[in-house]
Amino acid sequence: MDYIEGTIERVVFYSPDTGYTVCRFSITEGQSLTIVGTFPPLSPGEILRIKGKWELNPRFGKQFKVENFIPILPSSVKGIEKFLSSGLVKGVGPALARRIVKRFGDQTMDILSKSPGKMKEVEGVGPVKLKEIKKSWAEHEDIRELIIFLQEHNISTNLATKIYQQYGEKSFFILKTNPYQACHDIWGIGFKTADQIALKLGMSPSSPERIKAYIRYLLEKDNEKGHVFSLQGDLEENCKKDLEIVEEKEIRLALETLKKQKLIIAEDIESNTAIYLPFFYDAQEEVVRSIHKLSSFPFLTPSFDVDKAILDVEEDLNLRFSPAQKQAIKESFFKKMLVITGGPGTGKTTIIKAIVDIFHKWGRKVLLAAPTGRAAKRLSEATKKEAKTIHRTLEYTPKLGTFRRGENHPLVGDALIIDEFSMVDLPLMYNLLKAVPQWMRLIFVGDKDQLPSVGPGNLLRDIIESQRVEIVRLDEIFRQEKDSLIVHNAHRVNQGKSLVYPKKEDKSSDFYFIHHEDEQKVFKTIINLCSFNIPKKLNIAPLSPKIQ
Repeated sequence: MDYIEGTIERVVFYSPDTGYTVCRFSITEGQSLTIVGTFPPLSPGEILRIKGKWELNPRFGKQFKVENFIPILPSSVKGIEKFLSSGLVKGVGPALARRIVKRFGDQTMDILSKSPGKMKEVEGVGPVKLKEIKKSWAEHEDIRELIIFLQEHNISTNLATKIYQQYGEKSFFILKTNPYQACHDIWGIGFKTADQIALKLGMSPSSPERIKAYIRYLLEKDNEKGHVFSLQGDLEENCKKDLEIVEEKEIRLALETLKKQKLIIAEDIESNTAIYLPFFYDAQEEVVRSIHKLSSFPFLTPSFDVDKAILDVEEDLNLRFSPAQKQAIKESFFKKMLVITGGPGTGKTTIIKAIVDIFHKWGRKVLLAAPTGRAAKRLSEATKKEAKTIHRTLEYTPKLGTFRRGENHPLVGDALIIDEFSMVDLPLMYNLLKAVPQWMRLIFVGDKDQLPSVGPGNLLRDIIESQRVEIVRLDEIFRQEKDSLIVHNAHRVNQGKSLVYPKKEDKSSDFYFIHHEDEQKVFKTIINLCSFNIPKKLNIAPLSPKIQ
């Protein structure tokens, strides 16, 4: 589609955070349309050439979604006056705009760009007003030229707006000297986009800035995969392969420069070197320090008979705890920090309920938390007490990306129990421990054999292997779970034993093994199971078998 030229009539909506804008846009006398897209701040009277596509909004009807635009300076005297009157140029209102256009006519734009001092010839423009006009006009020209400059290099106006919002008048300087800075400063601009800009601007493929940016990109990608650090050998190999850089010394030099700039941290481990982004190294060290500090701080122990309290809970719940379960409950009152780990069906949730009940009878406040909303809801239902996600417990503020709870505003309570702890990653643990007061007990409950957290780190495994925290292991499967082949086989896998299969005539089993080696057969079988077999058995709504 060709560009459409028109004038901004009015701005209906503008978000300073994202640049998302809704405008009425006049294309001819008496004909206008609604346009939406990401823009820098716009003002009525601005002339744009826009390109995009029509879309039908269920609430607001037909509107034009702008994908690219070019700001155009007006050329007619009438257009110039309307443009200056729009408020885009600070300090110029309708009356002053008329006087300026009357004095300079169709040369007004050239005067503003090349000889703004001549504006003093116009009545009402003194030194203060002139300074305001010059500053405002320069800002407008910067964003206009930036958008045109980047579009010449096939960079969208969406990204151009983000770049200008971040760097302002320094945008050109940063893009021409080190465009890779944008991928570290601006959300939504990754290495590949910055690399595209850099190479189109003529930066050498073997530029030190490019190598440094790619190393940091690789570190971020490894963090996304759940790794806290990357091995230097792997980074060097990937740089050589992906950037086609033959000289290993250039990569080593880039690594050394990043270390000196404190943009990465290196730590020798066995026969290799671990490379961290600074946050993850600092978070790891702080978590270790906090665990040592919290576990050694004095704490109160109950004066009542805990064994008797456990017997009372057994009576209340009409069950009998195993020796390992009793140990887990008891240790919760005599250890400052405790890990309770066990596979499915070992009664971890029942133990949490018992611990909470005894703390309640002791008159102590217990906080319950879990990494996800579903886990928190399950915990709340099992204990009949309030349980929150860890983010809600720490009072996370999404807009700021920060937690209200921390060293200066710690959590309030005597004990904190975290369920499904295997899902907690390093950044969350770092923020959690900052909010825990020294006197608070910490009890982590989870299955060490579950898949680790999606984010960086494997906290539960590392804490267990450190042997710095008391561990209680649960390995007995209880009556209500013994008939489940899923639970049974989960434990057999952990013990290195072969799977147990249901009998052919058993239609009530929760575990089946379907043998296929062909990828297409595996794919079709999974589709059929999710779309038909499982929904029919569980009486739930099926997934659509159509794969887009």
